[in-house]
Amino acid sequence: MNLHEQRPHAVAPAEPTVPAAPSATVMFTTAAATPVALTVSKGMCSPGRKRTSALLQRQVSRALELIELLDENTAGGNSPFRMNGVKKTPRTAFQMPLSSMKRKRSQSMSSNNGSTVVVAPRNEKPSTLLLDTDAAAPVVVRKKRVGVKKGREGRVTPTKRCNGKGSNKTKSKSDAIENALKKFRLERAKTDRSYEFDYTSTSGECDSNLWRLRVGVSLAQGARAYMEDRFTVLASLFEEMGPRSPKIVAVYDGHNGPFAADLASKRFREVLARDQFLLDVCQRDEVVLTDADINTIRNILIDMFVNVDDEILRLTIQKGKRDGTTVLFGLIIAGKMFIANAGDSRAVLGRTDDDIERLSVDHKPDTEVETKRVEEAGGKVIYSGCWRVAHDEVPLRLAISRSLGDHPLKVGLPASCSSALVSPEPDVCVLDLDEADDILVFASDGLWDRFTDHEAVDFARAKVLEFNALHADGSFSAEQMSRDSAKYAASALVEAALKRRSMDNITVIVMGWARADSDASEDTHVDDETSASASDSDVHVIWSDDEQSIEI
Repeated sequence: MNLHEQRPHAVAPAEPTVPAAPSATVMFTTAAATPVALTVSKGMCSPGRKRTSALLQRQVSRALELIELLDENTAGGNSPFRMNGVKKTPRTAFQMPLSSMKRKRSQSMSSNNGSTVVVAPRNEKPSTLLLDTDAAAPVVVRKKRVGVKKGREGRVTPTKRCNGKGSNKTKSKSDAIENALKKFRLERAKTDRSYEFDYTSTSGECDSNLWRLRVGVSLAQGARAYMEDRFTVLASLFEEMGPRSPKIVAVYDGHNGPFAADLASKRFREVLARDQFLLDVCQRDEVVLTDADINTIRNILIDMFVNVDDEILRLTIQKGKRDGTTVLFGLIIAGKMFIANAGDSRAVLGRTDDDIERLSVDHKPDTEVETKRVEEAGGKVIYSGCWRVAHDEVPLRLAISRSLGDHPLKVGLPASCSSALVSPEPDVCVLDLDEADDILVFASDGLWDRFTDHEAVDFARAKVLEFNALHADGSFSAEQMSRDSAKYAASALVEAALKRRSMDNITVIVMGWARADSDASEDTHVDDETSASASDSDVHVIWSDDEQSIEI
């Protein structure tokens, strides 16, 4: 008979009687004379089992609530009633989800394996709660673990375990930085990378005057396993031309190996030394560059990048290498500096009026121009630690969008690609050296990851003044102070970048210039480093990022 059809007589429920037998059945009677049975297993009534006794109490309490609920249902359907002084509705008075009941069974009824719980569906009113223990499994007695209980201090908790890993990683990085600083200071004491040479200027008020360029270079392997940066300082491209001869200052930031940086530093000098147009310009009576001359030199540099890139691609494929390099190349001729760059090495100019000007373009994949070019070529730009050029079918992802080398993103691409995803073509800027009256910084991204443009120029300028103040006692000649101040500033920048936890290879070139006397002697020293700090046999792993070699 349906409970809702019974007469609504409210009768107080009878007090339950719990037998002391090993297996007990508790009987309850509702106002409608509907019996409710609660069968309790032997384990629940066993003496000394506090946990099962508490469970029994909970089951009895729930049975009483169920009886009260059933009486209320027969009295008035879904009308609210009071339970422990709080208004309840039949739906929420006692209705446990099946998932919660399963968790309860697994947590607090482990001694009653095989027992079943019957729960009414959500859309029906519960009528009975039955614990069936006819097929109860034998009780499993767990053996108490024997051992010495560790004190709170000696326990290794998950928090301590995580803190230990984090502190070890931090300590490893700190040790790597300290080792990199020690190695850098030792090499700095052994090497002298300061240069000074004259060039002619033929524009404006400085017509036919000699100017002197001071160049200081500093570099550090940092915490990387290998030194892949290279640099070139060439005082004279055509030795017989004297101050009129073009000069070269360049930074090459290699990746996936030093091969591409080594080859580019050699080939660029050889290509320009064979260029007839540059030689003709230097042999003119008046070395003045017209707009047509400037465009021609610009095209010479672009063609040089593309042709050297073709050679690097061919050789790396033959040798089974995937080397690549960025290039920041400065060509000084006729009072002007042509700055060509591909990649993220950067040139920043500081003037005496505190104005800062970036003379290069960072070729990052996430810039609007580079993203558009990559996508039109059939590639895509993804974020994996940083923004990278990628393709689903190419096993190389690159953090720069222009470089020399890196053949997997240029040669043998899938049919969906219309052109190379990474371009070797540089951006070219032309600087009038008569107007560059303060300081110029060339550096690889190992510096720019830790310094802004303004910070780097201000820092270098302050170090030049500091060097001059330290040697104002006459211990250095004026010529030596002028030459070494640029090296001092470059070295200070590298050391500061290491202290700021730059883990990359770092190369910094600081340049400054001033008027030179007509009888000034020129430093014709040439430095073209193809093994920047140490041979591979002298290099050992200090610390390296957890990056795969396919992500540069």
